[in-house]
Amino acid sequence: MLRYAQQHSSTLEANPVWRSKVAFWKRNGLKYEEMARLIQDQPGIRPGQLAEAMKVQRSTVLRRLPALEEAGILLSEDQQGGLSVFGRRK
Repeated sequence: MLRYAQQHSSTLEANPVWRSKVAFWKRNGLKYEEMARLIQDQPGIRPGQLAEAMKVQRSTVLRRLPALEEAGILLSEDQQGGLSVFGRRK
């Protein structure tokens, strides 16, 4: 999955400013980038599916979601719990 995240370019790479907004991004940057790309590439993905794709616990995904929003990646959640990128804050 990490290789997937590194090989596939997205609009996230086009605007690297969002990475600098969260201090711990330097330490766990690739993990958060992978998570953001998966949500962007698979709109409606549920946290459990995201955890499975990333090979982490569901609780890890749920703990990381607020950090994505703090970094400026705005998420929306549908009635079934699916996640989508809603927009980006500068």
